[in-house]
Amino acid sequence: VGGDLHKDAEVRGYRAKARKVVGSQLFEKLVAVLILVQATFVGLQVNDMAVTNSLTPSEFFRATDLIFCTCFAVELGLRLFAHGCSFFSRTGWAWNWIDLFLVLAQVIEELLLSSTNELGSGINFSVLRAVRMLRIVRILRVTRLMGFFGDLRRLVACMLFSSQSFLWSSILLFVLIYIYAIYTTQSVHLHRLEVGNLAPGDAELEKWYGSVSKAMLTLFQGLTGGIDWRDMVQPLAEYIHPAWDVATAFWMAFLLLAVMNVITGNFVQNSIELTKKVQSVEHILQARQLFRCLDIDSSGSISTDEIHNHLESKAVKDFFQTIDVDVSEAESLFSILDVSGDGVIDCDEFISGCLRLQGGARAVDLVMMTMDTRRGFEHMASMLTTLMESLMETRVVLASLQP
Repeated sequence: VGGDLHKDAEVRGYRAKARKVVGSQLFEKLVAVLILVQATFVGLQVNDMAVTNSLTPSEFFRATDLIFCTCFAVELGLRLFAHGCSFFSRTGWAWNWIDLFLVLAQVIEELLLSSTNELGSGINFSVLRAVRMLRIVRILRVTRLMGFFGDLRRLVACMLFSSQSFLWSSILLFVLIYIYAIYTTQSVHLHRLEVGNLAPGDAELEKWYGSVSKAMLTLFQGLTGGIDWRDMVQPLAEYIHPAWDVATAFWMAFLLLAVMNVITGNFVQNSIELTKKVQSVEHILQARQLFRCLDIDSSGSISTDEIHNHLESKAVKDFFQTIDVDVSEAESLFSILDVSGDGVIDCDEFISGCLRLQGGARAVDLVMMTMDTRRGFEHMASMLTTLMESLMETRVVLASLQP
């Protein structure tokens, strides 16, 4: 039993060292550089195969693929060993599952390439197609860079969260283009029936407005710059009626000056709001990570001594800078965050307090401060009233004792 306990303690020690390694800034930077280098080599490999018209990568690129595969497999193994089963459920679990999938995909790719080399001249093109798809999947590892660069992560998050606005904006543009395309197509159709198919400009009208789908594509191209909208309206004005110039100009002006500006403003406003939400989430994650670093004894709470011992660390300085607090004010901050007054701060107190300190005062904060001030004044008034009553009683007693 003692040997088993010693072995378990030894494994826990190794895991603690592994967590320290995979959680270090140096390790994260090395992984980021490795991802960038691998993405570059994937592009060079595909370019080399296209230039040389080769079915399989050259020996040099095969060697680099094996090196990258080994490096990322070792990195994944270190993270799995450090975090155990919590690797798939802890903070950032989605990235961890993506890492596992990408490593398995690259291993399968290497196995498929090895099988094609063993086949020699009997190349299976279905296998090569599978390898090509796996190589495309491998480049998705670049998305991990979002975890290393905050600005890039916020940009991607804003784009993803703006998908709803994009959907409704697309529907609005589709409806406006669809209405005008129906009217235009119907007018062109009636004109072609009146003058016949051999009339001048019939081929050009049919090219731009021969159907509703063609008319919608023409109008969309004119709106987005795919074609000059003067070129698309000229057949209408020349062969049907000059009033089409004025009508189309008003329609274009309405969409470009009104609709597109409204859509742009909506996107900008949503992006600003989403950026604030993403920054709040990042601050929560950063505060939670900092709390784990400060909690040396893993007690679930931090004391003044633990904060004082980490004041010079870069992580503490960076976090205090994000919440606009100087490091020299850390002890004062501790007393503010210690709402319960027991001399220690738990995780909830630390995170909620730090988040309330960042940014300007909210309306609810001002209301709460007003209520606290009012209660304070009422308490002081009550104490003063009691003091005055006591003084009056004392005065009466003293007056009664005089001869």
